[in-house]
Amino acid sequence: MHLHCGVCRKKLESNLEPPLAACPLCSTKFAPRPRRFAALEERLSDLHATPRLRCTLILPPEAAAASYRDASPPEQAPTLEIRHSWLQVKAALVRVLVTLFWNGMLAMWYLGAAGSASADSHWTLSLMQCCILAFPLLHLAVGIGLTYWTAAFILNATTVSVDADGVRVSHGPMPTLAPRSWQSQARDIEQLLVRLHHGDRGVTLWKLIADVKGESLQDMFIGIQSLPLVEALESVLEELLGIIHDPSASDPV
Repeated sequence: MHLHCGVCRKKLESNLEPPLAACPLCSTKFAPRPRRFAALEERLSDLHATPRLRCTLILPPEAAAASYRDASPPEQAPTLEIRHSWLQVKAALVRVLVTLFWNGMLAMWYLGAAGSASADSHWTLSLMQCCILAFPLLHLAVGIGLTYWTAAFILNATTVSVDADGVRVSHGPMPTLAPRSWQSQARDIEQLLVRLHHGDRGVTLWKLIADVKGESLQDMFIGIQSLPLVEALESVLEELLGIIHDPSASDPV
């Protein structure tokens, strides 16, 4: 897990211990952290060691608030960032091969059409040649979409940030129609739920969603292959947000 100074954002050593730890860059001194934060850091370190997950905890000078629901003042609450990469090597390889095959066929089609047109004088196109060029336009649109979605699947990640301002879920760097980004006040999140969904070729996947007051259920993490991992994420976020766990709210195993 990464620890960062809440003032200058410098990366700190992960083994800083109480009673005092000072930032080597800005000399900010951190008050002794309660046991609950020490335990949280250990659990985040375990999550950080999981492939495709990166956890960052940004500690302010005073990290003594019990949760984001009763932080007083709010600036005392730490900031947690959990980044989950979309990349799955086997699925990405399949997508890359399909995209290369599809775009390769289109390239051969248009190269053949261009060669036919260049054989005529002054590059004049007959009606038949125009039809040949126009015929695969729909396939060309599909090829562009395949290329974009494959690149997004390889490069994108979901980042869940929890701080004094609330909870923010973002996906990037490439924008996509789904899943969508959202944010909410921490106090408005009533429960976190684990849900089962199916990926490509019937693969069993899990997702973590938030029950937000006055809104529909919002996706936080999707496409997680391990049930213990998504339950660990649920437990850490519930502890940080001060949510009482409700086992009956999640899908049965």
